[in-house]
Amino acid sequence: MKKIIFFTLFLVIATHSVLLRAQAYQNILLNGDFEEGLANWTERKCTMTLVDDPVFSGDMAVRVSNREKVWGGPAQVFTDSLLAYGRGTYIVSGYYRTDGGPDTAKIQIKLTVDGEKYYSQINTYIDSTGWTLVADTLMLTWDSTATLSEADIYLQTKVDQSLEYYVDNISIVPDSVVVVGDDSTVVSPDDPIAPDDYVHMLGKGFDAGWSEFNRLIESYNEQMVRDIKAAGFGHVRLRTGKNADNDLFRHLDRQVLDCLENDLIPIIAYQGHAAEDDPSDENRDALIEWWRTVAEHYKDYSHKVAFNILIEISGELSSQPQKLNDWYEMIVAAIRDISPTRLIIISPVGLSNPFNLSLLRMPSRANGYLFAEWHFYASGPSKTNPRKLWTIGTEAEKKLITDKIDAALAWQDSTGLPTWVGAWMPGNYNKGDDYTAPEQVRFASFM
Repeated sequence: MKKIIFFTLFLVIATHSVLLRAQAYQNILLNGDFEEGLANWTERKCTMTLVDDPVFSGDMAVRVSNREKVWGGPAQVFTDSLLAYGRGTYIVSGYYRTDGGPDTAKIQIKLTVDGEKYYSQINTYIDSTGWTLVADTLMLTWDSTATLSEADIYLQTKVDQSLEYYVDNISIVPDSVVVVGDDSTVVSPDDPIAPDDYVHMLGKGFDAGWSEFNRLIESYNEQMVRDIKAAGFGHVRLRTGKNADNDLFRHLDRQVLDCLENDLIPIIAYQGHAAEDDPSDENRDALIEWWRTVAEHYKDYSHKVAFNILIEISGELSSQPQKLNDWYEMIVAAIRDISPTRLIIISPVGLSNPFNLSLLRMPSRANGYLFAEWHFYASGPSKTNPRKLWTIGTEAEKKLITDKIDAALAWQDSTGLPTWVGAWMPGNYNKGDDYTAPEQVRFASFM
């Protein structure tokens, strides 16, 4: 009997920190250590003064004072350097210390692409007791068909405009593992992965909204991925319903690369409520185009990156399984035109109900790199709903669970394809939250 892999939906929020990797490339900023005075730097609503004490290293640092705005500070345009190295993930770092009380250091990058401005930043607590490293990896990327007209770095603090502070050793270094350029791949080429092998590689995992909700997009940092890996998890499903454009890829690329570099499997999943509620031809075509764009963008990424076409099909589309099969046929074909061996995951109607796996029709261009996912107890058990009843774990309540597993196993045996349990939850946190911790442990232990 084939093994079914389970994972629980969680979201990790962690503190900001960075572990710098080996720096095999030079600093793409000019005069980042200020050893050539103030050359290449401009005063942005502030006064910059060269000082020889305190310095982090070398002979010179810069004191920032007389800020007209809290966002005032040293600035540099590095457009030519960034274009020379290309789109990719970069280690951005610098050293700060204040000349008074504490504050929050802010290194901000602004990219101007086709007239639109895109910002990313690093924030770290600083004070006057010594030099503090402010660093993280940032995705500096834009669509290959777009034009980067300007790239700027700003050295700021966030709170006290009157506070004076020092900066030294500012750098932007291409990541030594991954550099994305027009003629380079994002990761070393790897072999296609068979669905059976992939399902067993997944292990336990997390469902993350880092590219789905704005507040989570803003709070994301790589330490979250490190924490998930350290806790023993094997994959992260990255959910999003946002447009497939440069704004999304700036966030999603970073998360995918962070996962790969920390030995976590990233699954890109689409939250398609609009198409599910109104399964019109127009919304279908928009969904196909979304996946075509995503497939093109990630065509050179590791085969560990999989595509989960739709999560928990609901709405009007859930009552039309044949239409869903037709959609899968067209979406898979669009992806296969670009990525013949990318792993694709499809879900049945009825919120990914395992009893509906039998309604799925395999797309003609599955190409041996496709499997199915299903959910049960995705919003937790219930003390009143007879379809997912769990009180003390009676034999009847246990049978509700095993019947669903048996249905998925039967489908696996009939199709020869593995399945993946994409979601379950030990408590009904969003629907009453009336299970005690011991009750949740009892339920989870049986699951």
